[in-house]
Amino acid sequence: MEIQKLNIKNFGKFSEKEIILQKGINVIYGENEMGKSTIHAFLRAMLFGMERARGRASLTDLFTRYQPLENPNYYAGVMEFQSGGRRFLLERHFDKYSKKTVLTCLDDGEQLSEEQGDLEMLLEGMKARQYEDTVSVNQTHPEVSAQLAKQLKDAAAEYLSSGNEEIHLSRALECLEKKRKEVEKQLNQNMQEKKRKREQLESEASYIWRDIHRLSGEIEETKCRLQERISEEDIQIKDEEYYREKLREERAARKKWRVHPAAIAGMILLLLLCFVLLHKPWSYLWAIVIGLACGLFVWNRLKVEKKKVRMEQMNTGELLGERKAEDCEKLRWKVEHLTGLRKEKEIQYGNIQDQMDELDFVDEGEKLLYKKKAALELAGNQIKKLSDEMRKRLAKQFNETVSEIMNEITGGAYKKVVLDDELGVRLWRGEHLLMAEQISRGTLEQVYFALRMAAAKFLYEEEFPVILDETFVYYDDKRLGETLKWLSKNCGQVILFTCQKREMEIMKEGGISFTKI
Repeated sequence: MEIQKLNIKNFGKFSEKEIILQKGINVIYGENEMGKSTIHAFLRAMLFGMERARGRASLTDLFTRYQPLENPNYYAGVMEFQSGGRRFLLERHFDKYSKKTVLTCLDDGEQLSEEQGDLEMLLEGMKARQYEDTVSVNQTHPEVSAQLAKQLKDAAAEYLSSGNEEIHLSRALECLEKKRKEVEKQLNQNMQEKKRKREQLESEASYIWRDIHRLSGEIEETKCRLQERISEEDIQIKDEEYYREKLREERAARKKWRVHPAAIAGMILLLLLCFVLLHKPWSYLWAIVIGLACGLFVWNRLKVEKKKVRMEQMNTGELLGERKAEDCEKLRWKVEHLTGLRKEKEIQYGNIQDQMDELDFVDEGEKLLYKKKAALELAGNQIKKLSDEMRKRLAKQFNETVSEIMNEITGGAYKKVVLDDELGVRLWRGEHLLMAEQISRGTLEQVYFALRMAAAKFLYEEEFPVILDETFVYYDDKRLGETLKWLSKNCGQVILFTCQKREMEIMKEGGISFTKI
């Protein structure tokens, strides 16, 4: 990428300011308060936009700091740049009333869209934080953020180059993990469904088992009643036979003398006395009366005896009826009925036990899911192993690149730099391994510079302009000369902001070409 022209319409202290940039090193020289930081901020705002903060933070944010002093509602700029062999025009309006971004290809007039990611694609996905950690170096913040370490790790795991093909390891891992979670979710759903069915079956089995125990109790109770009834029936039969025999004897006696002979003799005697003691015709009258009375007595006696017989017959019939109300046949039927119900419940209970046993078996579909999960885990582990190997290899390459840059800009004083996973710095000087705390501020800033330049080469295919804002304050003349020489050989475009003439004098002495703005 090469920035060719900046047209500051209204930004900070500048209005309608045009800056032409060239390839190689561009030196934007000026005294303090001349607007170098404003141009630097304008470059960042054009590449990544600028949003106003909310609340109290809006009082000190970049939007407020560089809001135009005159006509603040017109807050805009234009930048021309070249990327991928094509020329583009980027126009931005930052104020809230006419905020917009227009991206146009100058070669064919095609209108591109920032919302659809066209500008991000030209920047290869670079964000403002990554820009500040790599190609944009500010004297106030020469060190890199912890996010760069994470980005380098992600980039190391992101791809495995093979020829012209790229295998995106993190995406592959993400895809495998997503599928593994889907399979695990399905297995968990199956397990929960089995658990639910088991709980339901156990509940049903509990109810059926209680019914079986209840029926067993009723069967035992009915059998006891049946046995008691059989014993009672035997006793009752004997009692009935005894009663019947006695009744027959009484009937036989009554059949013999329904009216007692003494009573008959008494009646005859009364009739004779009537004829002996009374005169005619009174004897006949009393004889008739006594005869009628005796007849009534005899008739009544016969009637009472018949009634007694009928009552005895009825009592016998009621006794037999009570015995039949709850006879043995009814109790036997009840035992058979309850036994049948219990057998049905036992069959149901056995079926439920079989169903619960079946839940313990893993069916073919579930076996397939377990195999799929194991295969996904194996693939993920293999890719992680490959990713770790690739990260180690790329970390070695990255350390070598940083070491090469550091060796050149320090004139061979530090030939090897060792970086840990969190970009902690250690340097070899001769046979001594030095920690970051053991080196000077200038040397540490040179390490960070080498780290930034190596990270930019590692993260992005296209070369971006290197923007240096008062970066070399702590560099001595020798190392500054070596650094400028390295920049002229290895960077397509450099934009150097400085208030010192030292950089230009050293480049003139070293024969390094540059453009002063």
